[in-house]
Amino acid sequence: MTREGQVRRAGALLPLPVQLTKTLFIPVGKEQLAVRYNIVNNGQTRLQTHFASEWNINLLGGGGNDQAYYSIKGQTLENERFDSTGEVTQVSEFHIGNSWLQQDVKFDLNKNATLWRFSIETVTGSEAGFERNHQGSCLVLLWSLVLDAGETWSVEIVCTGHNL
Repeated sequence: MTREGQVRRAGALLPLPVQLTKTLFIPVGKEQLAVRYNIVNNGQTRLQTHFASEWNINLLGGGGNDQAYYSIKGQTLENERFDSTGEVTQVSEFHIGNSWLQQDVKFDLNKNATLWRFSIETVTGSEAGFERNHQGSCLVLLWSLVLDAGETWSVEIVCTGHNL
């Protein structure tokens, strides 16, 4: 999938033209998804910005369920539960999963990213009053970009499913 677009910059007179290409690949016979992003600075000046890839996933992890988790290589999280909130920098590999469902998904990044994670919740009214309901978890992978005119940046995210 390819899209031509523009990045607007504070204080700049004109936006910079960019091209974003997203490629999805599912290898035959594997529980795997590979996602590759390519960004090309088609402008005449340097582009300094951020790029984010957002993933929304449900692993039955609401209500502080200790069987649904985040696990980040080389990091100790204050709260590893799937409905937790936090930010971790310099992430190259992490897992999400639910031991009760016997499912684990490993994310491998070929470029370190900052990982933001938070619970997706709805608020509903009931006879008991307002209730917060966990709908899933949002994880955002964030990279800082500095691209000179004509330069290309790319990243690959490989997700591999495992049964526990």
